[in-house]
Amino acid sequence: ISQLPAPQAGWGQQYDMDMRSAPSRSYEPASVMPQYTAWNVGELMKYYAITGDKRYLRGIPAAIEWLAGSYLPEGHAPNDSYTHAMFVELGTNKPIYPHVAGTGIDDGRTWIDYDPKDAMPGYGMWYRVDVDALRKEYERVYVMTPEEAMAEYKAAKEAPKKAPKPDAARVER
Repeated sequence: ISQLPAPQAGWGQQYDMDMRSAPSRSYEPASVMPQYTAWNVGELMKYYAITGDKRYLRGIPAAIEWLAGSYLPEGHAPNDSYTHAMFVELGTNKPIYPHVAGTGIDDGRTWIDYDPKDAMPGYGMWYRVDVDALRKEYERVYVMTPEEAMAEYKAAKEAPKKAPKPDAARVER
């Protein structure tokens, strides 16, 4: 019920009492968030595997379609490893960026605009979302019967966990 309607069928960061994407702190605008959308797609596939209830898969195609249409414009990210902005404006589907000036409550101010230059530092304005991998995983999971999905989840959950092997330099330190 928290998934936003098409054509921006993703998820926001926080919601109002009517389940609409809502602002929070001055640098957290009402928006659609690619990172949260990708996380939620993964969680919905996991819920299907846990329960066998295909209803959890219903919103995924629209979410993937939105992600596929929401890549960053050229020059918006500090490097090519990023694919999506943290915040995408409701209605326009444009990336939006919070900015901050000043040093504190008395002389500080924040604002939101379309310019990625000098976006608020330390908040992670860009993310890499592997839309193709999400789509492939959805297609794989979708064709599984509920029994197959639940068996795969159970096997993964019950599989013995292997402790990572530390490298020699770390052991020496």
